[in-house]
Amino acid sequence: MAAGYAQVVDHPSEADLAVLRLQAPHDPREGGFEQLFRQSRLHYTDPEIGHVAAIADAVPTVVDVFLERPATLTGLAGHAQLVGDFGATDRAVLDAVLDGNGGGATLPVELPRTPEQVDNGGEDVPRDAGDPLFAYGHGHPTPESGTAAP
Repeated sequence: MAAGYAQVVDHPSEADLAVLRLQAPHDPREGGFEQLFRQSRLHYTDPEIGHVAAIADAVPTVVDVFLERPATLTGLAGHAQLVGDFGATDRAVLDAVLDGNGGGATLPVELPRTPEQVDNGGEDVPRDAGDPLFAYGHGHPTPESGTAAP
């Protein structure tokens, strides 16, 4: 898909931009339900962050995270531009990133700063992180929505 937008290279140091698509962090489980219900940690591990940081040190980097659940992205935030999606295709992500318009959307959830905010939050209480990394409504609203991001 990326070859339809730009020249794909073998090493990040040869690129003008890296676009990484990540799943929300989790620990793989056995039993067949893995594809339906990802559980466990919501934060990226040091080796996972290190991989992104190494690429970002070589080239400007955009990290797109599939936010099937409210992941803790704090470890990635200092290394790359972050984009969240809720099931977007590769084409939609590349259009949003390469057109420079950010896709015109705002977060329908808040993204916690720490795993402890998740642990201490109520299961049925929205927007209770206190000091989230990205607040509800963060992002780039579409012109037709008429809403502004905080």
